[in-house]
Amino acid sequence: MVLTCLDDIIKEQDDSFDADSKYIKLSLQKLFYSLTGNYDELIKVKKKLIGLSENVGDEIERILSLGDSYYNSDKKHAYQCYRKAFSLFEENFSDLRNNNELSFFGNIKYFYLLGKAYLRKDYLRKIVDSEKDFINLALLNGIDKDIKNSGFGDGGLHVKDSFTFSYFIGRLHDIYGNKELGKRKKLEAAKKALENNPVNDIAGNKNAVFTVEDNFLGSEIIYKNQSSEGLSREISMAEQIGSIISSRNDCSTIKPIGEIEHDKKKYYIMEQASGSTLDQRINSGDVSVDDFCRIADVLGLLHARVKGDFVERDVAVNIKERISRICSSGFVDALMYSIEPAISSLEDIIRVYNKDAHSRNFKLDELNRVVILDTEGERKAPIVFDDTNLLDQHLFLDYEQKREIMRRHWDSFNENSDVKIIDYDKYELAYLNSSILRALEIYEQAVRINNHFIKDSTMTNAITSLRIIEEKFPDYYEKYADNYKILSESLHHLAKTSFNR
Repeated sequence: MVLTCLDDIIKEQDDSFDADSKYIKLSLQKLFYSLTGNYDELIKVKKKLIGLSENVGDEIERILSLGDSYYNSDKKHAYQCYRKAFSLFEENFSDLRNNNELSFFGNIKYFYLLGKAYLRKDYLRKIVDSEKDFINLALLNGIDKDIKNSGFGDGGLHVKDSFTFSYFIGRLHDIYGNKELGKRKKLEAAKKALENNPVNDIAGNKNAVFTVEDNFLGSEIIYKNQSSEGLSREISMAEQIGSIISSRNDCSTIKPIGEIEHDKKKYYIMEQASGSTLDQRINSGDVSVDDFCRIADVLGLLHARVKGDFVERDVAVNIKERISRICSSGFVDALMYSIEPAISSLEDIIRVYNKDAHSRNFKLDELNRVVILDTEGERKAPIVFDDTNLLDQHLFLDYEQKREIMRRHWDSFNENSDVKIIDYDKYELAYLNSSILRALEIYEQAVRINNHFIKDSTMTNAITSLRIIEEKFPDYYEKYADNYKILSESLHHLAKTSFNR
């Protein structure tokens, strides 16, 4: 009878609910589908409930609840929900603790446990081995209590002996302000992971680098051989970048943790946030121009603020050395003559920290925040080089979209720097020329590692850039027509040539 009444309420006069009543309507639907065991519809309703409340604590609870509905049948989506809930918890923790309206969260554990028949005096002596139980107890109780009283302090809740849970507890201590204890817990977990879990080499990295990925939280522990060249510089750069972006809540970077020893080798441990790389988002189609613009905004800040004793490489020398490995001397001589105007166009362009801002060096996390990867900064370069790194190693964007993103980078740099940058037209011309120069720099390496996608996309974009120079800067192009005609022939030759390596 109750179910029939609920069904009638939900279906009758569906359009009569105004926006303010949507929560009540969905809550009734949630109760109905839960009681009737219609879990597919229950998931749909739980999705609709997310985003209705301005109270972050409510949102955390609803996202966790959605994850719980996925947990038994779809671990992947359950983990995505748990990671998003944890990100919200971490980002808003101080506000959550100071909001008296959220005090009822301290009692949620008991309702949750009652439903699972766990309500007994010896509960805290039992071992929690389910990710679902673990994340609910950690976040729902953690919102209003300190870590000890929420069950995760010494002598509190017992959890399964796994690196995942141990590492999570370390992160909780971090959030609660117990930094030293959090660091110790995370290092202990990292050592345990190294001893008992498969590791993944980061292909193409010049140092000894590998990761252990955590499917539950999605974060990666990065291991770097302590003797690797440039490690101390990378740690220093990560700390500098972390300081620069500390006042922003829309981005994060790799976090240095500390050192462990395993098999008589020392490793430095760094923490990398969860999420998908921009490259992965491009390949799946799950990316927008706005995502690129937000990355460009962060990039402009870094270019304006990052300081260091950086060395600039000679682009012309670099191109000559690399192309000479695969092409004849006559071709190389003609190519070097053809790029002289492109090199000259960079003379007035400011040199900045070279972020190497290609799409594999940024992530977007569960809250769509920008995650900055690869802080191995040791070079400076014309600022437009990172525009072409970001925009031209794929074919996702048309030129007007590129101009919008490039302009956001230019604006961000000007907003955050005391240095006056050149006018935008010269900047755009320098970008177009840098698209050609970077394609030539990358070409030999792409051939060597058999990466046809990078080779083809950078050459296609370089050829397009040359055409745009002719159309948008006709006086400039006419002045150097002989050079650019030879350059056009060279680019088309490289684009259609296959090399057996």
